[in-house]
Amino acid sequence: MRFGTWNIGSLTGRLVEVVEVMRRRRINILCLQETKWIGNKAREIAPWGYKLWYSGKTRGSNGVGILIDQEYIDDVVDVSRKSDRIMSIKLVIGDEVVTIVSAYAPQAGLDDSTREEFWEDLEEVVQRVPRSEKLIIGGDLNGHVGSSRDGFESIHGGLGYGERNEAGNAILDFALA
Repeated sequence: MRFGTWNIGSLTGRLVEVVEVMRRRRINILCLQETKWIGNKAREIAPWGYKLWYSGKTRGSNGVGILIDQEYIDDVVDVSRKSDRIMSIKLVIGDEVVTIVSAYAPQAGLDDSTREEFWEDLEEVVQRVPRSEKLIIGGDLNGHVGSSRDGFESIHGGLGYGERNEAGNAILDFALA
């Protein structure tokens, strides 16, 4: 099973492109951010047999989605939409239970309360996943974790680039929790 995440900037008029990228890169499940679509809906993507679940509140901003290829659609047992920035899908694949979360963190220019609310909401979604299940978070978390592992050796692989910023610290703190 192959996963991906993509801040699409806007999904309008781009579904065919997204499916073509998934097929070319053999991605089975793709988390999307900044779809800018309104509603809490599901949509079949014909003729490929893919399915998109999405959540959005305001046209032209935010919005998340999870797009799944035909191989795993029937394995979806639950869809939960927390907000226009966080949603999750639970799959049962054989004897494994996997929860996929698509998340879109607020940009640095937004007020602290908006960013704090996002991290609290994401924490709530993650805490609902039993430790016996697998959890995968795909998202645009709007931060730079940098290349240094200092203080985060247990969770940071050292494969980032540049310097860590404040939002990067929030990402790493979340991963440690």
